[in-house]
Amino acid sequence: MGVSLTANEIVAYLKNSQLPTVLVEGKDDIIIYRNLNLNGYELLKSDCRNTLFEVFKQKHTIGTPTAFIADKDTFVYLNITSAYQGIIFTTGYCVENDLYEDTHEMIANLLDEAENQLFAICLDSAAAYCAFELKKLKTDSNYSPTYDISFVSTATLDGEGNFTDNFVKKYSFIIPDAADIEALRENKYRNTRGKYIFEIFEKIMQIRKNSQGKDSVFYTKKHLWDFAFKNNKILDNPNGKMASIQAQLLEKTK
Repeated sequence: MGVSLTANEIVAYLKNSQLPTVLVEGKDDIIIYRNLNLNGYELLKSDCRNTLFEVFKQKHTIGTPTAFIADKDTFVYLNITSAYQGIIFTTGYCVENDLYEDTHEMIANLLDEAENQLFAICLDSAAAYCAFELKKLKTDSNYSPTYDISFVSTATLDGEGNFTDNFVKKYSFIIPDAADIEALRENKYRNTRGKYIFEIFEKIMQIRKNSQGKDSVFYTKKHLWDFAFKNNKILDNPNGKMASIQAQLLEKTK
């Protein structure tokens, strides 16, 4: 289904569906989850997290076996609200985090030494920004994280992985205390927003393309996702995050 449906429209659709269904959050999520080999199941996307939650609240009215999977988002720092027990949540901040935990060695092998160093610097910058947002969240329960930031953009990070002056001014960014940053860095693959991690990879690919020209080997995040499932066969790893999600989804839709 290519259109965005309201929660009530999704519930009505599911009531008339004959297929066990997995409801996911959005367009990037469904691209990743399509690789889980859920043959015989329908993958259905909601337009956002809140819509998925609204459908979940009405699950008792749906006869079709339905599994709900959502990114933890800020629940990765806080406790999951009891009202959402029964939803399958990612281990990390989002599904990209779980996928990155399964593939970080493969990704490192696609980069040269200088690129891996830049990746690490950029990732530290992303962790600092997430720590900045987390501090706001802890002091203001009504604070909503900013989702329009792109770590691919040169308006966010310069070529050395540091925040630009314009970014600092636009978002009133202040480098958090070292202790706050280290709390995220202890498990930055899970706690730093996964969207940023793959944007950093694409930023490095853009730098490579600009410096080496059209003959450079260039990958997008979707190339990585494809490689991960088809070449690295990450679902064959029983201890992997994506294999765990696959098993939980199949169990929920029996």
